[in-house]
This record gives sequence, structure tokens and C-alpha cells, in this order.
Amino acid sequence: MACDQFPDIFEQTPPSASEATKKQIEAHNKERQALYVAVRYLLLRRFNYKDQLPEKAKDLDERGADAEFPFFLSLYGLLISDSFRDPTMGKATFGSEDISDVDDHNKRINIARRFIDEVVALVSEFQASEALFTNVYKNLRELGASSTASAPAGGASSSSSSTGPAGVTVFAQQVAEVSRRLVEEGANARDPQLRVRVTALLSLVLGDSISGRASAIEVDLPDLEDEAQASILRDNVNALAAVYFCAMLEDYKVFDVANTVADQFMQGVLPLSRGPGGNAIYEYIRDTPHRFTAVERRTIYAQTLGLAQGSIDVQLPNREFSDLWIRFLSAASLSHRQSTLSSSRLVTTGAFVTPEQVFKSGKDLAVNLSLHGYGIGYFAAIEFQKLVKTVKAMLSYSDVISAYGVRDIWQLVERVSQLYLGGSVNGVRQRTMAHHGAKIIEFLAANSGVLSGPVVALSLGGISSNVEQWLAVTGTDDNVVDRYSAPVAVAQQPTIPMTFGNAQGTDFVRNALQQVGGLAPGLLPNLGMSSNGISSNGMASLPKT
Repeated sequence: MACDQFPDIFEQTPPSASEATKKQIEAHNKERQALYVAVRYLLLRRFNYKDQLPEKAKDLDERGADAEFPFFLSLYGLLISDSFRDPTMGKATFGSEDISDVDDHNKRINIARRFIDEVVALVSEFQASEALFTNVYKNLRELGASSTASAPAGGASSSSSSTGPAGVTVFAQQVAEVSRRLVEEGANARDPQLRVRVTALLSLVLGDSISGRASAIEVDLPDLEDEAQASILRDNVNALAAVYFCAMLEDYKVFDVANTVADQFMQGVLPLSRGPGGNAIYEYIRDTPHRFTAVERRTIYAQTLGLAQGSIDVQLPNREFSDLWIRFLSAASLSHRQSTLSSSRLVTTGAFVTPEQVFKSGKDLAVNLSLHGYGIGYFAAIEFQKLVKTVKAMLSYSDVISAYGVRDIWQLVERVSQLYLGGSVNGVRQRTMAHHGAKIIEFLAANSGVLSGPVVALSLGGISSNVEQWLAVTGTDDNVVDRYSAPVAVAQQPTIPMTFGNAQGTDFVRNALQQVGGLAPGLLPNLGMSSNGISSNGMASLPKT
């Protein structure tokens, strides 16, 4: 019997998937289940939803024909389009205006008031154009029945769209985004050409252009009047993982190599003609006006992470990141060592860190990342992610690799850097820093709700391996780890950007950001300082005695 599939509500695990992919899908499904349960609870308890939705999202496979199902699916899609994926909004405690209840199966359900307000607003949006949302759903369901190879608009894995020849695949986010665009255009739900318009808009939604996806990735700012609102916004922190990843590849000269390859292709000096590599390079050249320039990218690195690469002028760089970063890694590393070393070994080293110290250092770093993820940070992360994937794919084609007489993309980067860019960089080091550094930031984002609440023992889990590998590849010795694992008082710890309108305000903000106590000169790892005082990992150096 054919089953409907809704991959951005529950993603099926392909039989041939690796263990890592299976774990990733399982983690995503756990997050989707929390959102599904909250939406189901509100519809059944607050909005008189009549159709019986199953308790678990994975059982939502035969609801496509229910009369009210477009209501549920549209509401779910609107929520994820507006980045309302967490019903708790990062809160750890819930007051009288929130929902903290048990469902029919005696399972706890926590929903923040802010989330409830958003659901009410989106229900009104749906009801104002109910016929249009319903018809869009029906059209997309017909398209899903005829082709199950469609990819999601909001990041679901394309592997989940394969449901077999008789399956029906519908993405809730596509229903929401296509319907919204039609409402904006003033479309009529009874338009005989609606199917054509839906198909055209679906292509735009599935496109890679930033203009076509901006509405899908917008992050709603927290209600700062709500004193219980979380001080760490998960999407802001998660976005800076992509920024950090891109910054490490920038230092690796990956993007300079891509530009050099494109220039040589334009000059006709590469032995490439018609083929996948040539097509990729041509598309890369054509898309140049739509990408950030190198100076713009470096400005964003400095603004969001304080990674000052080159001569750039940034009004409000993140001056605190370097110190908070090494302090969290040191505390996490020492905590991991305490759990694995014998007590006698710990006594001889004199090293010790408490769970409270690990929690504080993690929270300080997460608050800093959340603050600097506002504004351009989130949207830059989306473009950086696209840039990394584009460049990696372009330089990985066999005809491009053969043109330079190398065996893989990283040998190509090294050769082009040596021949045309003044020398190569330690590729293993930069790739390790990029991968493990981004994983560490993603860990903080995943634990944003915990870090926003009262002090608890932060479960480091598998992140300890990422921490140790980052410290190892950067040559950070034990003396640095021991010294920087100690807590430090942060003089200023804003959670929202500070608004200013004159030079005096600028100076005030700059002075506030510089007031981070406890810095001891000369203690950061020696990562190869350049003549301009910037380390090869892109972090500004500490003052020297």
C-alpha cells in the first residue's frame, strides 16, 4: 500500500545509509518530533482540529486525504519557514503564560508563550487564504505522486524523498513558501493556471539564489520584554559555525585557488573544454556578481568572530571571541581528562576544573556567538555554505584535477598556492580546525537551551574528541590548557546588539567590548604569528610583555 511521506516532518532512513548518516537523521527526527507534538497539541486543544493526528510523526503516512490536513501541514511549514522549530524557544523554566502540561499519554509538553503567539498569528494567516493554501497542497501532492525526486526547500536530505514508485512525497515548507508567494502576488485560488504558477514558484523555492531563499531562513528576534526569554539564540550560534568553517578555508587559500583556476580558465591556459569541470568553472564565473568579495568575507569574519584576516576596517569586531574560545576549549579538555585519568595522575598535575566552570565558559562563549550572529551573520552563513559546496565541487571534478597534474582537490589547492599564491598553507591543520571548530560551535548551538537556564553539569559527550583534536592540531600545550581553564569575570556581556548613532556611542561600545579581564600575555598557543600580529588561525594575538 502506498504511503504518503513528509520528509521535513519525519525523514525515512535509506537502507544503504552510513552509521553517521543514520545518527544525523535520527537527531533531526527527534527535533522534528518535538515540533510535531507541540503543533498537534495546540491544534487539538486550542483550535478544535477534528482529524486525529497520530502521536508520533513517523506514523503520519496516510493523512494526505483528510479534509483538515492542509491546515496542519501548512501551519507546520509556516513555522519552520519562520525558524520557529523549537517550541520551548530555548527556555528552561516555564511560567503561567507558557504551557507545561502532559498529553493523553502522560508525556510532558513544554511550549513557550512566544511560540503560542506565533502559532496564533500563523493560523490567522492560513485562515485568511485557506482555499489557496489547500489548493497549493493538492497541486504539490499531485507533483509528489508523479515525481519523488524533489529536494526540500529548507534543508531536508534529498535521500529522504525517495519513497518508491507508488509513494507520495510532500514537503510542508514547500507548501508554506509557495502559498505565501502566491498570496503576495494576489493569486486566485480558483485560477485555472494555478498548477503552472505553483510549478514555477516551486522551482524558485528550490533554487540556490539567496534572494529566493531569504524568507525561508529569516530568524525571528526574541522578545526582549520577556524576562524569561533565552539569552542565547540557537540559530545565531549555529550560523557562526558555517562562518568559522569558511574562515578556516579562507586562511587555507581555498577561495583564492578557486579564483585563480577561474582566471586561468578565462585566459584559455587550462587544458579544459566541454565537460563537467568546465561547466562548473563557467557557472562559477557567471555567478561572481552574486557572491561576497574577499574583503567582504574577511569583514564578516572579523565582525562575527574577531578573525582579522588582512587589512580591513571593522567598526565593531568581536574582540572577545579569541579569549572566550580558548577558555571553553581548555575547560572542556581538562574536564574530559579528569574523567579519564586516574585520581593519582590528577594530583600530580594539579589540574582540576568543576562542572560549573565548564558550564560558565560554555555559556560565555555561546552568548558571545549569539550576540554576533545577529544582522548579516545568519544570512552570510547561508551564502558561505553555498560557496564552500560550490568551490569544493568545482575543484573536485576529474578533468580539473587532471589539468593540474594532481590526484585530489587538496593537492590541487597546494599546487596552485605554491605556484601562484606565494606558497601553500598547512592543509591538514586548516581542514582539522575547520571541521572540529565548526562541530564545537554546533555543540553550543544544540545546547543553547541548557546554557540559557540554571547551572547544570554540561554533558560534553562526543564533543571532547573535537576539542582535543583542535587543541592538538594547533599545538596548544598543557600549560595553556591549565591556565585558561580557570574562570574569568566578563565585564560586559550584552545579549543584543547595542544601537548607537554617533562617534561617542561607537567609542562607548568599543571600550565595553575591550573590557574582558583575566588576560595573561603570552599564554595563547604559538600558532605562527605573522608580521601584522595576526596568527595563522586568524585570531588577533594577545598583547606581549
